[in-house]
Amino acid sequence: MKCPKCSNELKTIEKKGIEVDYCENCKGVWFDLNELEDLSNNVKEFDFVAPRLEYLKIQETIEKDKKCPRCSAKMYKVTMNNKPPMFDCCPNNHGYWFDAKELEEYVRNNLITLKKPSINLLKKIVKQ
Repeated sequence: MKCPKCSNELKTIEKKGIEVDYCENCKGVWFDLNELEDLSNNVKEFDFVAPRLEYLKIQETIEKDKKCPRCSAKMYKVTMNNKPPMFDCCPNNHGYWFDAKELEEYVRNNLITLKKPSINLLKKIVKQ
């Protein structure tokens, strides 16, 4: 798959049984639709609310459009529950793209309980 931001090839890494598609160049991360939920539900160090389609709100932005690495559709820039950060969502429900640092910000803003290991493990997974 190609990176939606810089077009480099995404590297697939597996951590804790979850596959993550990661761009070594721009440090962005792609999650297929249920991978973040699986991470939140199945890895005890992660205690955050995964994106849910019914809580996503499309945002207007001047940022350059990105295309889904699965289907090439123009992705929506969204927030969950109107909380930062804005991240990209495939309109065909293939998944989510987080630019560098957006995933960390997303997890921080959607923690169920404050667990520093969530952030530290996340940084190890995506090397940010």
